[in-house]
Amino acid sequence: MTTATRITIARFFFAPPLVAAVCGAAWWPERALAMRITALVVFVAAALTDFLDGFVARRFDQRSALGAALDPLADKVLLWAAIWSLWACRGAYGAVPFWYPAIVTLNDTVLGLGFVAVRRRIEPDAMRAMLWGKAATVGQIVIVVWLLLRLPAVDVLLIVAGAMTAASGAAYVTRALRLMNKATLQMKDSTA
Repeated sequence: MTTATRITIARFFFAPPLVAAVCGAAWWPERALAMRITALVVFVAAALTDFLDGFVARRFDQRSALGAALDPLADKVLLWAAIWSLWACRGAYGAVPFWYPAIVTLNDTVLGLGFVAVRRRIEPDAMRAMLWGKAATVGQIVIVVWLLLRLPAVDVLLIVAGAMTAASGAAYVTRALRLMNKATLQMKDSTA
């Protein structure tokens, strides 16, 4: 197992302390500021491991199939842990509407299943990251940080990040359907 993959695996272990710190702000109001700062530090540290594993993999030629599979999963586990705990413990962070974590989870689940289907049916590298997907992830990260810092105008940002997430899902589904249709047509042509 490569060092880059070990760093990716380590990112999974940031989720439990992140949830504890996020919800700690609601459970212990007298320590809310310390808990929010702790959650922010844990979230930023985990984000740095995302940068670090990619850097190590590219710089030291440690790309691996395991690392490529685990990296986006670790990202999703961390973001889901942050977003769902911010919703569950929303008393410490203001009104986080249920629709936001629900749309993020639904989008990621549909895309994950679609990604597996496309990889199995067409080719492993057919579904690459798209700008919409990166933008949606950045929007989700901004929401988490914004809520942890308790900055104003979060309602507007939630709508924008939710729309970016939905647009990302639509873009990926459209691409997947095109690739699947193209593969089906090529199979029909080769058998004719």
